[in-house]
Amino acid sequence: MRLNLQGIFANAGSRATSAQAVADDYRDSLSDMSAGLGTLRPGGSVTGSIEESRDRDLFAIQLVAGQTYTFNLIGAAGSDPYLRLLNANGGQLAFNDDFGWSLNSRITFTAQTSGTFYLEASNFSSGTGTYTLTSSGTTTTPPTSPSDDYSDRVGDASSPLGALAVGGSRTGRIETSGDTDIFAVTLEAGKTYTLNLSSAASGGLSDPVMRLLNSSGVQLAINDDFGGSRNSQITFTATSSGTYFVEAKAYAASQTGNYVVTARDSTPQPPADDFRDSVSDTTAPAGTIAIGQSSTGRIEVAGDADIFSVSLVAGQTYTFDLRSGATGGLANPNLRLLGSNGVALATNDDAGGSANSQIVYTATTSGTFYLEATGSGGAGTGSYTVAATNNVSPPDGEFDIVVNYSGDARFQAAFDEAAARWEQVIVADLPDVNTSSWGLVDDLLIDASVIAIDGPSNVLGRAGPDALRSGSSLPYHGIMEFDSADMATMLANGTLVDVILHEMGHVLGLGTLWSQLGLKSGNFQYIGESALAEYRTLSGQANAQSVPLETGGGAGTAGGHWAESVFGGELMTGYANGSMAMSRMTIASLEDMGYGVDYSTADPYTLPPALLGSLQADQPLWIV
Repeated sequence: MRLNLQGIFANAGSRATSAQAVADDYRDSLSDMSAGLGTLRPGGSVTGSIEESRDRDLFAIQLVAGQTYTFNLIGAAGSDPYLRLLNANGGQLAFNDDFGWSLNSRITFTAQTSGTFYLEASNFSSGTGTYTLTSSGTTTTPPTSPSDDYSDRVGDASSPLGALAVGGSRTGRIETSGDTDIFAVTLEAGKTYTLNLSSAASGGLSDPVMRLLNSSGVQLAINDDFGGSRNSQITFTATSSGTYFVEAKAYAASQTGNYVVTARDSTPQPPADDFRDSVSDTTAPAGTIAIGQSSTGRIEVAGDADIFSVSLVAGQTYTFDLRSGATGGLANPNLRLLGSNGVALATNDDAGGSANSQIVYTATTSGTFYLEATGSGGAGTGSYTVAATNNVSPPDGEFDIVVNYSGDARFQAAFDEAAARWEQVIVADLPDVNTSSWGLVDDLLIDASVIAIDGPSNVLGRAGPDALRSGSSLPYHGIMEFDSADMATMLANGTLVDVILHEMGHVLGLGTLWSQLGLKSGNFQYIGESALAEYRTLSGQANAQSVPLETGGGAGTAGGHWAESVFGGELMTGYANGSMAMSRMTIASLEDMGYGVDYSTADPYTLPPALLGSLQADQPLWIV
């Protein structure tokens, strides 16, 4: 069942706007006479604006042959400027979009002739906004070739071979077009390593590429652009120990710049053991389990074992169950019962045709015993639930709900309180059911867990029966799951017990079994005799032919709850809104289903005034 916040949606309205022509600050092309031609001098700057989609601004600039210039087009925040350099006839000489790691543009150009050139400023795609266009005025003398900081290849002795330690980093530079740098690194067989090649913060190599080579210089792995960036990463598990080589280079041969290369050991570490492996083990917590309760655990690695202590009384018979967990479950659990000295008294693998395990044992002495949970044959990993029950049935006439709860211990009391409340309402015992999966069930067994579902204030929980008695079709087993993101909030605001009561009602069959038991007419009319009689009394409508059911909320809410518009804060409406009373009508529905009930346990309840408008604070409850 899902609990979603339901708010009020208001029409924001609309307003009419009228477009006005925007004057262009500079002409769009050489032939455009509708605006002035911009001018820019070397060493100067000018500002302008791309006023509308696809606008262009043109600037004339005088360049001198043999001199090198740098032109920058810097846009306002959020814009994506685009720069072109044109010759005297308007022919493109160079263009740039997105220089370095920014959205700004840069062109570096050495003039071959002196004369008039043009710079065209625009915005990539259809963007608009202000900009600043600058030009350097420095004459650049062709640089001398810089010395190479590291060897270009394995075996190259013209430059130093780089050395990279695992857990360390080195910096370097791709100095010239086509340069590569080689680093030696020592790796150990069986270990996993993560190698990173990143652009340096200052003067960074714009698009680094990394290769991993073996001791002979043969490529083992390559990467360019990792995780949405232009940096590179390689994760590698060494098959042999020895020297490997990391090669750093640029994606484009013309690119130069600084970089940082790192190596780290990223070998996965086995998870911490949740429970000790043997009776004498003290390296992990000691597991304990009380009779009538359950506990969850996990076999983290193959060969792991988890030990739980349990106190037994001589002469009494107990059933111990080890079941695969609902999520990431241990595929084939194996259960052993050990004496106080750690010696095995009983073992089971695959009970009742299932992969789960069960041991039934009559204690010959009172004291501490131990349950050992493992994977069959020491293989497999995954989660599990271990439970211990006393085979003494409750006295006739008592209805018993057992909740196998797994989750934060803070919420355990709320589940116990909800079960006790339903046990007050239902007073007649149901026939026991002997199952291969859950042992002897009297009267209802519920597996309840707190798990991650979809984050705060969305699906709070889901519940329903999943095993029904033959004949009566009343449930003997069901599940409830609650979103861990919402539990603390419900505990703090006092709604947790009511929400669990509501969910437990669905496991009992309220809303979930009405159609199957013939208690509905169509989708939205409840016709069960006892609940209908209570509705007639509540509403004063002596001739009412049905109890109205919820029509809104979509699948899971509609048709499975009393109508919110009629019953407001009743426990089994589809919305949680403050105190949720269990009315005689809800108890009567249980009687319609075949339960023996006590009407005196109902909460005081009357029909609320008609609900007007949206229920701003209400939250829909969804059955799944």
